[in-house]
Amino acid sequence: MPICHHCRTGFETSDRRCPSCGTPAPVPVPAAFVPNEHRCGSIGMYSLWITWIATLIGAVVAVVAGVISIAGGQWLTGTLVLLFVAPVSYGNHVAIGLAIRYARHE
Repeated sequence: MPICHHCRTGFETSDRRCPSCGTPAPVPVPAAFVPNEHRCGSIGMYSLWITWIATLIGAVVAVVAGVISIAGGQWLTGTLVLLFVAPVSYGNHVAIGLAIRYARHE
């Protein structure tokens, strides 16, 4: 039930004007309304894109470093890098991608 902003009385949603004072009812905003702006500025978006690319490069470098470490005989270091560092870096890549989609209203 909408409330008149002028006289503070309630009226039915089908009425186009307040029954007591005649003030027009406010136009309802559609539920799917999305502004055409991003949620953050251009510098923030560029920073998110750069970070997104850097985390992907970090994940690739971690996989390569883990394989090289295992090939060089450093089994523990290579295994830890492949099992922990690479997945965490790729997880950051996915999380930042989700943040970019959120910032762009997607």
